[in-house]
Amino acid sequence: MASKTRKTTKTDDAKGTAPQLFDIQKCCGSYRMRCSKIEDQWPTDDDMKLDVWAGKHGLLKAACDFGAFEGTMIMSESEELLDAICDLDQPDEENAGLSKHNQDDSSESSEDDQPARSKKRAAQGNLSRAPAKKTKTATKDCHRIYYRMRVADTGTGDLDDDTRSGYLDFSGGDHSGAGYSHFVGFANDFCCLSGKMEFNGKKVAKTPQNWPESWSKLACTVG
Repeated sequence: MASKTRKTTKTDDAKGTAPQLFDIQKCCGSYRMRCSKIEDQWPTDDDMKLDVWAGKHGLLKAACDFGAFEGTMIMSESEELLDAICDLDQPDEENAGLSKHNQDDSSESSEDDQPARSKKRAAQGNLSRAPAKKTKTATKDCHRIYYRMRVADTGTGDLDDDTRSGYLDFSGGDHSGAGYSHFVGFANDFCCLSGKMEFNGKKVAKTPQNWPESWSKLACTVG
């Protein structure tokens, strides 16, 4: 009697080749960071940390400690969303730099303020239309998250003049449990250090430890 052979079905094939889903929330946790460029400049800065928390609108928020500098990162798969959030601060920064005399005369220049208000409304609209999805199909082993970063000098408390940008490529680990275990980060520029900078992180705890400073509080005011 001939033995029966099991036919391979499309369902079986699909199970074997199902694409892995990327969940941005799996990036959360506490990471120990290393950066040769910073460590060469400040040899004692060998205890750098990044604590990543879940946020709204598919965002992540992180407390970043680079030794000589510390502050806050906001992260997203969408650079457009990050730019919209940064745009929301711009009119407030301009208003914070006004003198009392200028504030008294502000009613006379309300028409001049119209472009700033229009820009803020547009940014708020972009934020409200942010996609609620937290997963997407992964096509490679690492998953890129963009960031915007604001930092202050750890010693003096002086704010960096600019909002810095870059990205983190997360990889490794048990994606269904503890989340991603490593990342390699790139900064387009970083405070007083010229040129691009690479740094990396290794997860040391599934739960983040330090809560980040308010993003708007770190906005450098004009004045």
